[in-house]
Amino acid sequence: MKAHNKNRQCAPTGPDAKTAAVSVYLPMRIKIAILAFLFCVLAWADTDPIELEMQGFGLKKFEIANIPHDQRFTNRKYVSIRNGALNVDSSRLIPNVQRLVVDDLEYVGIDNGEWGGKLEVVKNGVASDLMRGNIVHLSPIEGGLYIFEGLAHLSMRQGSVHFIPDIKSPTPPELIVTLPDAPELVYLDSARPEYLRFLIVGSMSVMSLDHEINYLDILYWDAFWSIWLNPTSVVRVKDRYFIGFPHGVAVMPAPWGPTSVHCKRDCSPIEFYADSEF
Repeated sequence: MKAHNKNRQCAPTGPDAKTAAVSVYLPMRIKIAILAFLFCVLAWADTDPIELEMQGFGLKKFEIANIPHDQRFTNRKYVSIRNGALNVDSSRLIPNVQRLVVDDLEYVGIDNGEWGGKLEVVKNGVASDLMRGNIVHLSPIEGGLYIFEGLAHLSMRQGSVHFIPDIKSPTPPELIVTLPDAPELVYLDSARPEYLRFLIVGSMSVMSLDHEINYLDILYWDAFWSIWLNPTSVVRVKDRYFIGFPHGVAVMPAPWGPTSVHCKRDCSPIEFYADSEF
């Protein structure tokens, strides 16, 4: 006969078996759950905060190289600041100013594309022409008036910025700078109130103009957009510019802010975030 080992522990049976199984497997399940939770936390922490913000507006990163060359005129996204934060929606927004009332004067900018345009001033119901050109935007600053004009048609792209020193005494505008591209959107960047700059989104570029010394910087050239996918609006939030488009928003670093750094041409990557229909 074989001797029995008195110290041998037999596996429990019956109700005790279930209790033992729980004591064996429950810690492993907890470990797996903890590891899964930590993985999610680490993945969330590693995600670009801008990417998370765009996801909140239903937009996901879309590779610029894969943007299709077809017409995109619907579901336009407009960017703006609401309650101090970025807002993206489809509510129509007209960012450029082409009519401006100053006391008893009204400046009227006309843009007829390839058929030409002009800037006129109306006083007491009488209109007088001030300059020719397709007027894109009027910006009053410190008692003067900046006029942005330009045209992108076929292979031609041109633009310029003019200035009237006294907005209350209209005179023929002075040319202060020519632009290598046609302006489509103009935004006054006041991130540093003592250093105002115009951000100009062109037909194929993003440019920045120092209004005091009239120095032009090209921040982005040979842009991915075109007449088929043209910008709708632009705004600065902290150290980034956001540009609205049909179906999405482009994001690029913004220089010259309180916490941003100066950036030369094409050193700033630009990204595009699109909705699910793009």
